[in-house]
Amino acid sequence: MMQMSQLRAATAATLVLAAAVAGCQEIPLAGTEPEAATLPAYTVRQLGLLAGGASSEARAVNADGRVVGVATDAGGAVRAVYFDNGAAVRLAELAGATASEAWDINDAGVIVGVVVVGGDELPVRWASPTAQPVLLPLPAGVDEGVARSVNNAGVVVGNVGDDEVFVLWSAGNQLIQADPASNEEYEVVALNGAGQVIGNAETDDDEEAGFRWSATEGFAWLGSLEGGGDDDDDDDDAGGPSGESEARGLNPDGVVVGHSEIPSGRIRAFRWSEARRMVRLGEPPAPDTEVSAAAVNAAGLVAGHSFTVDAGGNTLTSRPVVTFMLEAERAWVALAGLGGARAEPADDGINACGVVVGWAQPPSATARRAVAWVPGSCTVR
Repeated sequence: MMQMSQLRAATAATLVLAAAVAGCQEIPLAGTEPEAATLPAYTVRQLGLLAGGASSEARAVNADGRVVGVATDAGGAVRAVYFDNGAAVRLAELAGATASEAWDINDAGVIVGVVVVGGDELPVRWASPTAQPVLLPLPAGVDEGVARSVNNAGVVVGNVGDDEVFVLWSAGNQLIQADPASNEEYEVVALNGAGQVIGNAETDDDEEAGFRWSATEGFAWLGSLEGGGDDDDDDDDAGGPSGESEARGLNPDGVVVGHSEIPSGRIRAFRWSEARRMVRLGEPPAPDTEVSAAAVNAAGLVAGHSFTVDAGGNTLTSRPVVTFMLEAERAWVALAGLGGARAEPADDGINACGVVVGWAQPPSATARRAVAWVPGSCTVR
């Protein structure tokens, strides 16, 4: 796998963000949703490899079309990269680093991720693609962590330590630590400009449940689609999650997308909002049997992947798909890959223009290639 092991995070119930976060506004949802919009036409573009490397993945794209992610070097080590004109370019690393990852980039070009030194994963921030990394401070007695997402105010969210604490760092690199008193463990995925954080928790029943949190709004479990209805509002935020779900993408208005099991045991995509809670996002395009949403932008364009599984639930084939979350009749449209068996968008890997980033396999290959799916009106670097 390209992805290093990620740390789980503890509850953020008492976190105070001071002026770093603001109140959020949600997309207004009327009783009847608008007519279906026309999806843009996409082309797939390979983003490149490091010299001598065999694989790469795109993780995030900013408003200017700058893409970051990971790629293997000639020795097989995973390196944080930005992509430039069809080539992967290594980001600078801390002295003694043996590996690194870039997880996110904001519209100012600030990148966050992790650098591995002496076997420890250290959270870092790059002020630009050509800047030296700055180590983000860790709590006393903690020696590792990962910076997972950065918003346009420069606030960073991540996880630190063996105790799996959920933290934020201010734009000035001040550590803002959550209260670790809860027994729940949370892994963060994304942070938006309103200070809202999404992630996933492993419950006492060894199930995974999605959540959304902010300092001003508190904590909310997302629920699940297992009840069979489009609007599953059975969760008690204080009482814990009901059923399994996974949060994967967050837009500027606080709308969350991801996937959940339905009563048949199949995986279906959802979008979640404070007003409507969890709503199912259509059926996978044939012949696929499952579908998951990975990212959503402010315009309501959703990217995900549809896939097939074997009897053990292992993914056999996958392909990128897009839809609009507010369509009266939602229909996923499949996008082209590179001709191999699998292609998938990254978690939260979409920008305002509709560029989607992720990875795809070439024909008869298992190695991943970083790709961008680009609408005709948009660009990538």
